[in-house]
Amino acid sequence: MDMLSNKRFYTYFKMLMLLSIGIVSSLQVKASKAPPLPSYTIMHWKVNDTIREALVYIPATAKTKPTPVIFAFHGHGGTMENMANTRQFEKL
Repeated sequence: MDMLSNKRFYTYFKMLMLLSIGIVSSLQVKASKAPPLPSYTIMHWKVNDTIREALVYIPATAKTKPTPVIFAFHGHGGTMENMANTRQFEKL
């Protein structure tokens, strides 16, 4: 990947992350995949032909003060619900 393509990729990636904060997916969520805590939202993205989903927590203070972004990926066989429940990133 040349330097221009690399910059373009990261620019698009940052735009996607910023936009995803304000977008609520219109896809139906299976009843078995309820968020572990009421403050989490399940969001969906279509990447090529694959639907990806993530639990997203946005603190109320994110609109008024700088807020860190944490990406946490569970291992093979894990679940996003278990990761959120056991790590409790929202407390950070």
